[in-house]
Amino acid sequence: MPLTHNQEGEPIGFTAFAARYATEEACYKKLYEVRKAAGFCCPRCGCTELYPIKKRKVYQCKECRHQTSLIVGTAMEGTHLPLRKWFWAIYIAATDKRGVSALYLQKHLHTAYNSAWFLLQRIRQMMGMREGKYMLAGIISFEDTNFKNKQPGLPQRRGQQRANVLIGMTKTEKGGPRYVKLLHVKDLKGETVRAALGTAFEAGAELQTGAFPNYRKAMAEKYLTAYTVADADKDMLLWLRTVVSNIKLLFNGTYHGLDARHIQRYLTEAEYRFNRRRMEDSIFDRVLAAMPESAHITYRQLTRGAG
Repeated sequence: MPLTHNQEGEPIGFTAFAARYATEEACYKKLYEVRKAAGFCCPRCGCTELYPIKKRKVYQCKECRHQTSLIVGTAMEGTHLPLRKWFWAIYIAATDKRGVSALYLQKHLHTAYNSAWFLLQRIRQMMGMREGKYMLAGIISFEDTNFKNKQPGLPQRRGQQRANVLIGMTKTEKGGPRYVKLLHVKDLKGETVRAALGTAFEAGAELQTGAFPNYRKAMAEKYLTAYTVADADKDMLLWLRTVVSNIKLLFNGTYHGLDARHIQRYLTEAEYRFNRRRMEDSIFDRVLAAMPESAHITYRQLTRGAG
């Protein structure tokens, strides 16, 4: 049963969720279940039978007695925050359709701003790891746009620039939006666009897009630009532009522009929630399930832009 439901299968609110996971023991128990389902084993001998050493918050191998942590090698490694605050933060970030800022999380978790910011970035990385496994295929509506880009260290007006973003969207049989991909690129040169799309679109996809010469030549090798439109009012791209407009409104309202060093993480977060908008009942479980495969990243790497 999803962690966000009661015994009757009904959704619960944050207060009830926080009460359920108010202790470290409850969180560690659940985290062990998640890791075990993902193939948690002793890193030394590969044994899958481990038992908890509660005082040290580690698990010991039944065979070789090697002790290992549930969070080593994951996005949670090195954390100084209690697991219950991780759980609460994941719940809030995953279930709030608008996204949450570090300031909002700081107030709700009663922690330092830097800790809340770092926590959110690692949650976004968990979302990104899962989202990176999927590519768009078939007929894809495609365009570029730009988002407000905050340059670190500059006053708000001087630091406001525009970040180039590529958007791809597949549709349902009725023509509505299905899945999206949001890709931050340094420029709109043909080779840049081609390289970015190679990470998100399957070869042979048919693109509905504007008639941009730099796109058409760059994409000809892997993609069929079956539909081109120059008129911005064409219905073909109407849903795509509606989705992009809504995402921009959310970003501007929640973040007031995106940090130039971490734009892709914010975009992936929006992409992750949009693509799972009909999976709200299980979205917390899905983010938590991504934890075992999410690489460890340090605060220093993030603040230096190396992440």
